[in-house]
Amino acid sequence: DECIAGILIGRQSSTKTLREATNEKITVCSYSFEDVYKDSETSFEELISKLHITVPMRVQT
Repeated sequence: DECIAGILIGRQSSTKTLREATNEKITVCSYSFEDVYKDSETSFEELISKLHITVPMRVQT
């Protein structure tokens, strides 16, 4: 069996990455963390609870 689609999750994506991903049937999602700061210690469990993944809506053509 062959994978016919994929997903890429990153904080930000360049226009080139978005274009190439679309051509390869790869959905590009973004992630963010609610109230997590680089200068403070955060447990893995807390990180998971504050993780937000945004999946773009697609228009069927």
